[in-house]
Amino acid sequence: MNANIAELIMGLDDVTAAFSKDFDQMRSKTGWESFVGIFAKGKSESMRQERIRTASIDDKLQDLIAKSDVITNLLQGQLDALNQQKDRVEVNLTETLDEREFTVAELGAVRAQIAGMDPAIITLENKIAVEQDAAARTKLETELADLNKQYNALVQDEQVKLAKSQTLERYIEKGKTWVDSLQNQAATQMVLINKLQTDTKQPVVLYGALTKSLKTAQQQDVAHRINEIGVQTDKEHRPPWHPSGRPQINA
Repeated sequence: MNANIAELIMGLDDVTAAFSKDFDQMRSKTGWESFVGIFAKGKSESMRQERIRTASIDDKLQDLIAKSDVITNLLQGQLDALNQQKDRVEVNLTETLDEREFTVAELGAVRAQIAGMDPAIITLENKIAVEQDAAARTKLETELADLNKQYNALVQDEQVKLAKSQTLERYIEKGKTWVDSLQNQAATQMVLINKLQTDTKQPVVLYGALTKSLKTAQQQDVAHRINEIGVQTDKEHRPPWHPSGRPQINA
């Protein structure tokens, strides 16, 4: 897709470059018009006037708009995909944060249970150490074994929950990084789309105005020349004036 976009942008640049070439040709005479002008200046000017009068950039403007629309649609598709992925990562990040918060709470509860069992185990161990009666000693040892079993299960649960909390924490940091990255990419994509739309809209307006301006200037030049011819003709056919202020009529 990126290769297609790059190719389309090059095509867009070619269309834009063609505008400059067209306007340069409209401003000056073509090689053929200059050659004709060596032998017939009037014919050369009329050829240039007709060329400017019939000049049209509508096709190129439509081509520019079409190419811009294609690129914009591709970029918009990428932007939609980026936003979709960003939303997914944000949802997953929220769920991961909630899960880690719950896991940390469970870990704290397990550690509290472990800490609460330590005094009971120590007390039983001290009783066993001084107990002389075999039956009583056996009973105490059974209680200690049960406590140790619970203690070991809690320690194992603590290790599992600690590892889970640490793993979730790593994915939380990665999730934050991905959200920032996707958000930055989306922002960059929006800038590209807005720039492309502006770079299309402005030439359409400005090139159209410039074409109209060139044609108007040419029409004004023609009108000016016609006026000059009329003035010159009027001078050549105007009767001479007598010093008294009345036309002099020759007998």
